[in-house]
Amino acid sequence: MKNKVCLKQEIFQRSKGVIKDFKEVLNELIEKLVKDFANHDKRVIISAEEKGEYAANVTIGSDTLVFFMHTNVFKLPEDHSQWQMSYLKDNPDNAYCSIIHVYNFLSDSFRYDREDDLGYLLARVFVNKEGHFFVEGHDRLGIEYRDLMHDVLDKEKIAEVLIKCIEYAIEFDLYTPPYQAVETATVYQLKEVNQIMKMKTGKRLGFKFQNEQDQII
Repeated sequence: MKNKVCLKQEIFQRSKGVIKDFKEVLNELIEKLVKDFANHDKRVIISAEEKGEYAANVTIGSDTLVFFMHTNVFKLPEDHSQWQMSYLKDNPDNAYCSIIHVYNFLSDSFRYDREDDLGYLLARVFVNKEGHFFVEGHDRLGIEYRDLMHDVLDKEKIAEVLIKCIEYAIEFDLYTPPYQAVETATVYQLKEVNQIMKMKTGKRLGFKFQNEQDQII
């Protein structure tokens, strides 16, 4: 019991350094993007904001990425593909990880305080006691970083993951909601422009809306 408690504490302490590195790399990346866009299109809003010890937001144009580290330590379930490696079989302690989540929101969801808007999980970064990591995520995010045995999460790897998250978020377009979802509005909603701006909005990850089968002409 004592060993497990100490193990989790060790992983948590390491994870605090990891999220700190994430923030530092994010700031460096944002500074570079601000300079790159300064001579290209000054209308594009690019910023990074620390949200407490374990989280940060990054805004690039119409997209905001939210990075946050869970304060608990998790063990990979035994049916997880990572357990097929000798790295975990020989030392089960390597299966305990901290997790950093990356969510994609619309920037306007924060700007107009649309609390019902949806954000989508782009990636989860798992880091164990040795600083080894793997990523679960969409597209290339869930393919390129799957080798927990050999991949070590240094600042170079963090930069790669962050860039891929940003690229994916930008390529992931906002779709027009189905007609039925917005065909009614209350008087309260229409009294003020601010209320109109608060109508629920979100991106989607390839799924079909329930009413999308009905064609609107």
